[in-house]
Amino acid sequence: MTPQWVSSKWCWAEYVLAKTENISSETHLEEDNWVAAAEWADSLGVDIITSSLGYSDFDSGQTDYTYEDMDGNTTIVTRGANIATQKGIVVFASAGNEGNKKWRYIVAPSDGKDVIAMGGVLPNGDYWGVSSQGPSSDGRIKPDLAAQGQSVYSIVPNSADGYTTGSGTSFACPLGAGAAALVYNLDPGLSASELRELMKSTASQSATPDNFLGYGIIDLIKIASVLKRENQVVIEDFEVKVKEGNNTISWTSLLEIENASWCIWRSEEGAGAIEIANLPGEEFSLKSKPYTYNDFDIGGEIGYKYFLVTYSNADSAIVHDSVEVISKTPAGLKILTNFPNPFNNNTLISFSLNKPEQVQLDIYDITGRRVNTLIDNQNLARDYYTVEWNGRNLSGAAVSSGTYFAVLRGTTEITSHKILLLR
Repeated sequence: MTPQWVSSKWCWAEYVLAKTENISSETHLEEDNWVAAAEWADSLGVDIITSSLGYSDFDSGQTDYTYEDMDGNTTIVTRGANIATQKGIVVFASAGNEGNKKWRYIVAPSDGKDVIAMGGVLPNGDYWGVSSQGPSSDGRIKPDLAAQGQSVYSIVPNSADGYTTGSGTSFACPLGAGAAALVYNLDPGLSASELRELMKSTASQSATPDNFLGYGIIDLIKIASVLKRENQVVIEDFEVKVKEGNNTISWTSLLEIENASWCIWRSEEGAGAIEIANLPGEEFSLKSKPYTYNDFDIGGEIGYKYFLVTYSNADSAIVHDSVEVISKTPAGLKILTNFPNPFNNNTLISFSLNKPEQVQLDIYDITGRRVNTLIDNQNLARDYYTVEWNGRNLSGAAVSSGTYFAVLRGTTEITSHKILLLR
């Protein structure tokens, strides 16, 4: 065969063509033809099947399928496609063009459990209203993936150099299969199940799949990054929630490759940025993962800017996002929280003062005996404060597990907070 130049690599592909459709009729015999063709393809060592056929309604005298039959196990053609996937063939099937019709749903064999049902999108990437929708009748996400289904360039039949455009999920389906062939070219050792999961977990809406585009539009660049293990981190929803006495920073990672650490940097009015937290990242993760960090070392009514940075194993840095907030005004003399609680070795006790005060902060056990003094009649300004208790008494000895109370006294007020120590 003549090799084709694809993505800077010589890539060879061999094709087996099987015609199973009788365009003059629609009968269940065509499903039998499809199964026979799949058996033939398997005997020749085919790795990928792309099938732009779908079955639901048949000619008069034939039994039509219902939506309830789109359960991944009932129709003739779906059962055949399932066998093909069990034998290690990656099967792509067009979802159908019923999205704006009474039927609306996917058609067989795209309902198969491990069959990759291909939905269609517009050239701008939006859902194409003609593309059949899910779910399967047993409630699974369908379609699985999506590619361009409207105005897709294709060759003019019986022409050596003519091109035209066509529309339908029948065009999206071979685009998906072609993408799978490129993935196999990058890593021929992938199993069929690994390839399916890789394509779904890296698609455009892998974290929030729906029944219009499934897991989303195929992303070959992301797949290549995953297979090459190049440093790549994708996040969403980076935000800072302002609370009394602390700012809570949170975000969600969608993809982590060679992410050595997450670093949170903070700057405040009139000062440079400092690193306030360093959290371990993931060497390799394709799953959505939430992260949270509480910044207790803050003052009241101060503008802060937080930056989220990742460092790869090669020490390269990526700045992902930043958020600016203004911390809350201290509302009174009170202990806000301790973190962590329960704790084992050390805990941070946060409190606020809404006016200058002389304060005393003590730790008491459950019998009312004073265990330690953390602040001894100090004059403090109106602000937020954080003090560490190391779980030891006044003599420096570690205290036993149990319930303790942090008691904060001001000039005219007193407040307490329960702390649980677990050794």
